[in-house]
This record gives sequence, C-alpha cells and structure tokens, in this order.
Amino acid sequence: MISSVACCANGQFSEVDKLTMVCVRTDQRETGGILMNIRVLDEHDARFYQELRLSALRTNPEAFGSTYEREVKFSLEMVVERIKPTEGKFVLGAFEDSGSLVGS
Repeated sequence: MISSVACCANGQFSEVDKLTMVCVRTDQRETGGILMNIRVLDEHDARFYQELRLSALRTNPEAFGSTYEREVKFSLEMVVERIKPTEGKFVLGAFEDSGSLVGS
C-alpha cells in the first residue's frame, strides 16, 4: 500500500514536471519503508531498460505481447528510440534509492 506520493517539495510544478519525478514511499510494515523514484525514462536509461525488459521477458513471458527471442535482437539504438519521450508518449521507470532501475 502506498502511504504517500510527493512530486516536489513546494508543490509547484507543471504537468511535465509531475511526470518527471515522483517519490513513492510504501507502507513501512510491508517493505521497510523503501523509497522509490518514479520518472520518465530517457535515452540515457536505454541500456538499463533493455536489461530489465529482457529479464522480465524471460521470467514472465505471459505478461508481454512480445518475446525474449524477438527483443534480444534489438540494438541499443532501437531501444533508445522506443523509450525516448515525445509529445505523445513516454515510458516511466521505477528506481530504488541506489539509482537501480527496478521496474517500468
């Protein structure tokens, strides 16, 4: 259960800023109070996104409309284009305090 969500300290931000960074603190009884940073992924996140996605495709293939065999052939440039934010699309990533991408 999420106990709080905060986008910035002063509460003043635009719609784009709301999508840029959100901190989520889960109920401490469930997770020990792990702080997750949720933000829009960009080109610099492509390698980590690709690693995470390929791992998830292997672990839970039923959750995807693609396959590991197909996506393992994607070049890093293809992944960059896939996650690069545009006016009509964006991909969110969940990061631990350590900076590791742990979800998308």
